[in-house]
Amino acid sequence: MDPRRHRNAQFRRDCGACNNGTAIPSGWVITQFSTNNTTCGSGTNNVASLLNLNGMPNSSTAAVCATSPIPTNWVITNTSTNNTKCGSGLNNVFSLLLVSGDPSGTQHTVCENSPVPTGWSIISTGTSLTTCGDFTGDIETIKRS
Repeated sequence: MDPRRHRNAQFRRDCGACNNGTAIPSGWVITQFSTNNTTCGSGTNNVASLLNLNGMPNSSTAAVCATSPIPTNWVITNTSTNNTKCGSGLNNVFSLLLVSGDPSGTQHTVCENSPVPTGWSIISTGTSLTTCGDFTGDIETIKRS
């Protein structure tokens, strides 16, 4: 299911949660930044677009800015760069996967900076030349107990 089609899934929040100290609600993520000097004062990237991932079905995916909180039971499966959507910097976009409904024994390859959900364990580490930043030790395989 595409999170953008989930009812009440996306809205624009004035004065971006990351720049004025407003807390991002649990289960919500930052999908891009923009600038609104009329409403939010001076500066760049002072408005955050937020997406509600609460209630998404298992195996849903989402692309979020790397500065976004990662909700419970979501893992980072890849990184990429998009300076137009997520500000400047390398690997500033995370690809997320929801793993809460996976059966026991399921394995996923995730980025080394991914949270490891409760009930999952790291069973190996490695290096990928195509995902997660392209550096030594950038991936882990996790397994559900």
